Amino acid sequence: MPKELWLKRAAQASRPEGPMTIAVELEHISLRNDLSPVTIQNDISPLLKKMSQEDGARPGEILNGLYFGMSHSFGNITLEPGCQIELSSLPRNTLSELKSDLDSFIEKFQQASEGRVHLYALSTNPLYNSSKVPLLPKPRYHIMNDHFPLQGTHGREMMRTTASVQVCLDYRSLEDLSRRMRLSLRTLPFIRALFAASPVAGGRDTGLESYRHHIWLNTDNQRSGFMQRLLHRNAGIEDWLNLVLDMPPMFVKTPKGYQASGAKSFFDAIPGAEDREDGLDLLDLHVSQCFAELRFKQWMEFRTPDLCPPPYRFAPVAMLKGMFYDDIAIESAEALLSDIKAEEIAKLWSTLARDGLETPFRKFTIREIANEMLEISYAGLSRQNSLETSFLDEFCNLILEDKLSVASWMRHRLEKECRGSIEEFTRLFRVA
Repeated sequence: MPKELWLKRAAQASRPEGPMTIAVELEHISLRNDLSPVTIQNDISPLLKKMSQEDGARPGEILNGLYFGMSHSFGNITLEPGCQIELSSLPRNTLSELKSDLDSFIEKFQQASEGRVHLYALSTNPLYNSSKVPLLPKPRYHIMNDHFPLQGTHGREMMRTTASVQVCLDYRSLEDLSRRMRLSLRTLPFIRALFAASPVAGGRDTGLESYRHHIWLNTDNQRSGFMQRLLHRNAGIEDWLNLVLDMPPMFVKTPKGYQASGAKSFFDAIPGAEDREDGLDLLDLHVSQCFAELRFKQWMEFRTPDLCPPPYRFAPVAMLKGMFYDDIAIESAEALLSDIKAEEIAKLWSTLARDGLETPFRKFTIREIANEMLEISYAGLSRQNSLETSFLDEFCNLILEDKLSVASWMRHRLEKECRGSIEEFTRLFRVA
């Protein structure tokens, strides 16, 4: 049965002893040198083809002669629906190794691009809305493009104009994974507010700390968000999987390719899946259509932070490593968040897009709790490897000392350095 096989595989992927690894998925907005939108045909496919021909590299997915990805020693490169370019690192032991992977990718990208295409460390496309960004010619993306307007107002914006950082964390056992899941769910509004970094989108200052959060709130609540029903003391990974199994699939894979699905759940979409030899593969495809803030494969995928520009790009990775890879930090975070009710978390989640850290909470704001979480994580990271706290130092100064946010820092640069020019703001955050 696919459910039992999925849980067995998750148990086998645990790390009962020894050091735990960490991986990261970093997405970047891609634009031409003149800041116009890229296309797969003229810009990205030739670039990926060139990169895949280097020593040690190999091509990824190729459809109708177009290159949609490649692999190298630094990790795997894939494309999101709006030609956002994603680096998926290999599991590493240290943050320095992850940064080295990113640096190697950036170097190879620049060499292949020769200045024709650039990458921007921005969590929302600062210049264009979805109507101006071409959709990649992949069947599943076209199905999603038709599906999302039936569920919310901003699904196409999510597909074509957003970028994020996703942190992949190990666990000791299924019981340990369930514990980490329960803690993670309680951290979500505070993590989102700490790393809110998308005030500019579609050619304007949106007035929000995280426009990306606003987009996700209005995408498809059947498959995104923080799964409020798991905010109880006994929730486990099997409960998460049951919710995903009950999620309506957008598409299924048939001998003729991907087909839109009107089914109500996984087993409704695939009758007899329990007895099929490819049942686990079918379930993996179904799980890939879940865009919740926490997703589980052979690791815990934390999808909440906005992509932050340098010098804060690795701060989300460092903070999560500090909190979840140190026993004292886990216990301290659990104690800090234990009395926060599910209804309070849900309210914060639905309201924080505008004010971020300054969102009201009880008699104070989100910032007070977020600051304590940051201090807990910093201490946990220091206990693991004191050298790695350098990945959090500048972020801690911004949040704890200057009492600012990444979004307010970005907005200040828009107003003062760029004199309100969205084009200059965009160039400011070019990283390749």
